[in-house]
Amino acid sequence: MEKDSGKEALYRKYLANQCSPDELRQVLGFLGTVEADRAIIYSLIIQDLQQESRSAKGIDPKISEKMRLRILDRIQSPAGSGLSSEKLEKGGAAVRRIYWRAAAVLVGLLLVTAAGYRLLVHKSWVRHQTFYGELATIVLPDSSTVTLNGNSRISYRPQWNKGPREVWIEGEAYFSVKHTADDRKFIVHSSKEMDVEVLGTEFNVYDRPDATRVVLNSGKVKLNIRKNREETAYVDMDPGELVEFHQDLEYEKRSVNAERYSSWINGKVVLENTPFREIAVLLEETYGLSVSVPDTSLYSERFSGTVPGENAEALLKALALSFNLRIKASGNNVIFNVK
Repeated sequence: MEKDSGKEALYRKYLANQCSPDELRQVLGFLGTVEADRAIIYSLIIQDLQQESRSAKGIDPKISEKMRLRILDRIQSPAGSGLSSEKLEKGGAAVRRIYWRAAAVLVGLLLVTAAGYRLLVHKSWVRHQTFYGELATIVLPDSSTVTLNGNSRISYRPQWNKGPREVWIEGEAYFSVKHTADDRKFIVHSSKEMDVEVLGTEFNVYDRPDATRVVLNSGKVKLNIRKNREETAYVDMDPGELVEFHQDLEYEKRSVNAERYSSWINGKVVLENTPFREIAVLLEETYGLSVSVPDTSLYSERFSGTVPGENAEALLKALALSFNLRIKASGNNVIFNVK
C-alpha cells in the first residue's frame, strides 16, 4: 500500500470495520496483488472457526495455534501467494519487500478478523467459573439462582426470551429454579450424556470425572440419559432421591438425606458413613489438593460428622481432629496417615 494519507485513513477505517461498500472495494484494490492469499486465509479462518463452533460451549477465546501456523505457512509459500519463486528472484529485493509487506498486512488482517469474529460469537454466551475452594452465586436471566462449588463452571445464553432455559455445567452446582408463567422448561446439560429437565425446583448437580449424580431437594425433575442415538432413558425423581450414573450410563436411584449433598453451599461438609476415598476425591476436585495415602487401608474407612468446608486448611484441620488422622501438607500436596 502506498504511503498516502488518504489511503492510510481508509485502511484504518477498514480495520475498524467502518468502511462503506465503495470504500471496501477501494481497500481490496490496495491488496489486489495477493487476492489468492486472502481467499485462502479467509477460507481457513471459516473452516477453523466453524470447527470450533461445533462445541456446545461456543468458540474458544484463544486463536487456534494450528490455524495460525497453517495460515503463516500458506503466506510464506510462494506457491500460495500468486508469486512464483522465479518472479520473486527476477523482481529482486523490491518485489520481495512488497511481498513480505503484503504478507505482514494479511497476518494483521487475519488477527483482526479472527478476533472480531470470535468476540462477536463470544458475546452470545455468558460464562462463570470458580477457583479451587471458591463459592459463587449467580443470578440467571430468569432470576433463578445457581451456586457454584469450587473448580466448577457454567455457561448459558444471555437472553431467555423464548424456548427452553438452558445451562451447561461442569463441576458441582446447586440450582434454585423459578417457575415461569408459560411453563418453560429449565434444562441443565452435564458434560456427559445426561440432561436435567425441570420447571421449578431445587436440586444439586455433581458432574466430576469420578461420578455424575443429581440430588433433588424439592419439586420434581426428569433426567434424560442418552445411551446412544436410538435409545434415551427417562428417569423421574422425587424430593430426597439421588440418581448416580456410571461410565456405562447405567444408573442407580436411592433415597438420601438431600441436605447432606448441598451442605457445601453453607460452608459445611456433612459426612454420613462416607468412605475416605470419596473424601480424597472431594479434596482433589473441589480444593485442588494432591492427596497421597501410603496406608491404603485408610481408603476403606468410613467417616460421619460435620466439618467446616469454607477452605482447604479448615477442612484438613477438622478431618485431623475429628477422625484422629495425621496430615502432612506441603503446598498442594497432602499426605494422610492413621495415628
